[in-house]
Amino acid sequence: MPLKNVKATMVKVRSQVANATKVGILATVHTLKNELVLATPVDTGHARDSWDIHEVKGAKVPTFDIINDASYIGKLNDGYSDQAPAHFIEAIALKYGSVVGQVVKYKDE
Repeated sequence: MPLKNVKATMVKVRSQVANATKVGILATVHTLKNELVLATPVDTGHARDSWDIHEVKGAKVPTFDIINDASYIGKLNDGYSDQAPAHFIEAIALKYGSVVGQVVKYKDE
C-alpha cells in the first residue's frame, strides 16, 4: 500500500523543525543581548539602550546580528569606563559558543 502525502508531510515537518530552530536560536540571541545590556557601562544610558537585534536575511541557517549604534561603544569596549573590563562584548559573546565571523565591528569600519 503506497503512502499518501509523504512529500507534503515532509515539507511540513521540515518547516516545523526550521521554525523551532529559529525560535531556539532567537531565544539565545535575546539572552545574549540582555547580558550585553546589563554589562554596558552607564552614564546617560544611551549605550545601554542602543542594543538591537537584526535578522540576517538570506542566510541558510537562522542568523542574527546584535548591534549597538552608540558612537562610543567602541571606546567602552576598549575599557574606557571603570564599570566594565576591556573587551566585555567579546567575552560575553564567547560564553555562548563559537562565533562565526567577526565578533565586534564598529560603525566606522
